[in-house]
Amino acid sequence: MRRKGIRILSLVLIAALSGAAISYFFGRNISNAKVTSKEKTQAQELTVLMSLKGGSGVYVSEEFKTSDKEIFAEPEKYNHNLALASFGLAASAFSAGDTSAHWGEDGSFGREASLKKCFDGLALSKQQFVGYDVSLNSEASKAAFGIGLRKFNDKYLVIVSVRGGGYGAEWADNFKVGNNSDYHEGFETAANRIIDYVESYVSQHCQDSMVRLWITGYSRGAAIANIASSKLSQKASDNISVVAYTFATPLTTVNPIENQNNIFNIINPYDAITAIPPSQWGFKRAGYDFVFPLHDESEESQKLYDNVAQQYHNLTGSDYNMASSENFDMLTDIMLMFSQTREDFSSKYEPVFRDLVQYMMTKSKVGDKWQTVGFSDYFIGKYGNAAKKAISKIFDNEYVIELNEAGVKIPKEVLYVMTIFEIHGITNPEEVIINSADSDIFQKVFSAFSKGGFTLNAKSHYPETYLAWLRTI
Repeated sequence: MRRKGIRILSLVLIAALSGAAISYFFGRNISNAKVTSKEKTQAQELTVLMSLKGGSGVYVSEEFKTSDKEIFAEPEKYNHNLALASFGLAASAFSAGDTSAHWGEDGSFGREASLKKCFDGLALSKQQFVGYDVSLNSEASKAAFGIGLRKFNDKYLVIVSVRGGGYGAEWADNFKVGNNSDYHEGFETAANRIIDYVESYVSQHCQDSMVRLWITGYSRGAAIANIASSKLSQKASDNISVVAYTFATPLTTVNPIENQNNIFNIINPYDAITAIPPSQWGFKRAGYDFVFPLHDESEESQKLYDNVAQQYHNLTGSDYNMASSENFDMLTDIMLMFSQTREDFSSKYEPVFRDLVQYMMTKSKVGDKWQTVGFSDYFIGKYGNAAKKAISKIFDNEYVIELNEAGVKIPKEVLYVMTIFEIHGITNPEEVIINSADSDIFQKVFSAFSKGGFTLNAKSHYPETYLAWLRTI
């Protein structure tokens, strides 16, 4: 029974880690970007009106100022005013409105309202909001975004802001890593859709004029914006140029185009989402990584972090606790527990991760409320007899029954994962999980988990945290 006890402990820990990772609502390439000074010249001011309900659950509203001079300046030079304005656009692209009351319904129901307010404040014309009317039960490789334009003399500004929060079961697409492209497959599919739309939009509305594309996004939206900006930059001409600011950006490509210094990725070095998919699989980002400073014991560093904490408290009313570098690796390590290569993950475990996340993010309407679907109902509805057989095989497993009789109950989350393994033809799912739990990586993950790593990592990914940093620097 000692070996069985160890196995059960491993399974319990895996369940806790897996559940926390899934509910976590998403080599670092650090470069030194050039920073422009603020010149006092005549320019037409623009105001970005940000509206956001982020991870803290608190509504945050703020105004950011920039100008046409800053927007149309050399795109290869980092500008902090433009970074702040870009953040306001990216944060406002999150789903607004009462999404919970219309979760599984097609229709926008005001999901684009915050971004529309932002666009209106910028006096953008030809506004279009794409993808906000798709049910949040959909896992498709889509990404809602807004696009609009404004003319300055003989130049057009076209803004593209990609949604990176409040997108429901689309979260499952974050695990669609793929293995047939230089890019993360799910991110690239969504980016290509945006590229096609942008090219058609510019062709229709900005003929024979200079165009500056200003592209931004946060988290998943940042990854998609990163790829879209990179590909559009390759197509740039004398008349069309790109400037992009992305925030909390996951890794996107195994073959980034060199010298795309017009793309700035704003990174919190303690945000675990910015480290997936794992760099060990070859993934990087296009453009510059503009990374917040690491914490050390110096007086200067402590003063900086105290200021960040104060800004975070001002925004949310709660305290900010910094995640450690150990915690930073947690999500990466969980993926590496199962697969050491992109190829192995894509062929074996990608469907499992995607199925599990989509199940957790899918809701059905009961009365007047949208509620999580039952595990058996969901998978039998999706896979029919194959799911019935898998559920029976796992839940009626001789080993499971024996342990139950001994008073040791395997958490249902572990049984769920084992069932999905079985559905997808992964043999001996029990051994796969136990072997993962016996690995050195697992011990590292558990050590971080036991210190509250997931809670800290979640806060490190909050948009409010990024705003606190941007306000402080």
